[in-house]
Amino acid sequence: MVWLSHDAYFWGDDWTFLLRKGTIPGEAIGTLMDPYNSHWSLAHGLTYRLLFEIFGMKTYVPWLIVLVAFHAVIVLSIHYILRRTGCPRSVALGTALAILVTGVAPEMVVWDAAMSHSGALALGFLALAVVVGTDARRAGLVVAAALLSVALMFSATGISVVVLTAVFVAAQHGLRRAALVAGPPIAMFVMWLVVWGREVSGVSRTFDGVADVPNYVFDGLTKVFGTAVGVPGVGPVVVVALMINLLTDRDSNPALRALAWSGLAAAVAQLVLEGVGRLQIGQIDDNPNRYAYFSLVLLSPALALGFARILRTTIEPRWLPLAGVSLALVGYSLHGVSLVREYSAGYTAVSRSWLDRFEGIIASADAGQRPLAQSYDDPVNGGITQELIASQAVRAVLPDGTPSPADRLGAEMMFNVGVGTQTYDLFNPAFVDLAFGWNREIKKLPGCQTYVATVPNPMLQIATMDGIEIGVTSVSTEVTTRLVRDDMVADGRIWNVPAGSIHIASTAKDAVLQVSFNAAGEYTICKQ
Repeated sequence: MVWLSHDAYFWGDDWTFLLRKGTIPGEAIGTLMDPYNSHWSLAHGLTYRLLFEIFGMKTYVPWLIVLVAFHAVIVLSIHYILRRTGCPRSVALGTALAILVTGVAPEMVVWDAAMSHSGALALGFLALAVVVGTDARRAGLVVAAALLSVALMFSATGISVVVLTAVFVAAQHGLRRAALVAGPPIAMFVMWLVVWGREVSGVSRTFDGVADVPNYVFDGLTKVFGTAVGVPGVGPVVVVALMINLLTDRDSNPALRALAWSGLAAAVAQLVLEGVGRLQIGQIDDNPNRYAYFSLVLLSPALALGFARILRTTIEPRWLPLAGVSLALVGYSLHGVSLVREYSAGYTAVSRSWLDRFEGIIASADAGQRPLAQSYDDPVNGGITQELIASQAVRAVLPDGTPSPADRLGAEMMFNVGVGTQTYDLFNPAFVDLAFGWNREIKKLPGCQTYVATVPNPMLQIATMDGIEIGVTSVSTEVTTRLVRDDMVADGRIWNVPAGSIHIASTAKDAVLQVSFNAAGEYTICKQ
């Protein structure tokens, strides 16, 4: 798994912890105790901080090793817990392998930021393994409580493993021991919530549409199995079968039955929390792939319980159904590995492009090109600035590399092109070409001239020289910009603007700025 993604790089949520949580002097935003995406991410942030201090940002592999290690801990812990609760050896092994090679959420073994969730699950299942291994003796419960506390410091996903452990201990050893293992982490989490976690920016705190949460939970329980085997419609059938088995099985080990019920309770709790969280940000219809991983892991004891019953009721010769299940597991594994490889290839391509972009940003800054945007306006990769990336502190931790002309052009589109309602103080006699869709050629005169766009997508071109700006007044509400240099064309960037007067500028040197609009009609273009 590490080998599949060893060429990848950082992306998205990584920038917050790599660049904005104390690793770069003077760039810290808040502290590691502050919520990130509504999660307490202290342990997540400390893991990043440690790896950053040792490796900088020169390689992705150390973060990937930690991510895959958490996945391995989850798999090994589940296998150990199943065996200790009386699950047959072959069923425990098959269940563990099904999680190991699952393709329901490839990001959980490819994208390092997912360690906030896998870290919580790994420590939670490790805590349950300690409880089972020590037969819930006091020392084991204390160690498990400590592990659950750290799980909650990775993300709110830790709540589900607290529920898992508490329900299992209550069912097997009584409420007092359940309180001993779950009480300290819950108290600590509530304290954090009261002191640091109450203010969550960007969350509406609305409960309109709460009736959609049960549907979200049902979809979360059923889709995971359809995704796992590549047959979408099989999910509800599997869940119904698991529920029937849970309600009717009286012959399995009581500890295994308690574990299966505990996993189901934890899965439902996790999905309810997810549904309410998605409701707050207006995305309850969106169920990210990583949530399917949570459901598969938490429901794995119920799955093992079902297979154990099938194993008990199979007819002779016993090897025949085992051979059939083994072949099915091979097909399942190949499907899972294929999904991980496909996701890894896509993620590697996207993330490596950001390393190329960083090299281009540094080249742009070294060329003396003033940024026109304080930060890159991107909901996923936001918070990046030219000043930050070009700083000596960041340069020192990036891998050595030479930017290509295309890398620089892409970086210039991020920070060296601006479209807005205020001037950029770059007006000077501009070389403008009305390239497409106008009633006449542009007049080579200073000041402002009026033209008529005869098509709904007129385009003009501006020679940027050492920095340029024009003013445009029109009914257009969308502007698309592209930079061209030496026959290379950067990807377009779309700007939503109000109808009326806007300013269009660029500090990219010795290039051509192509500007397209989205409306026909009268345009006033000012070159000075």
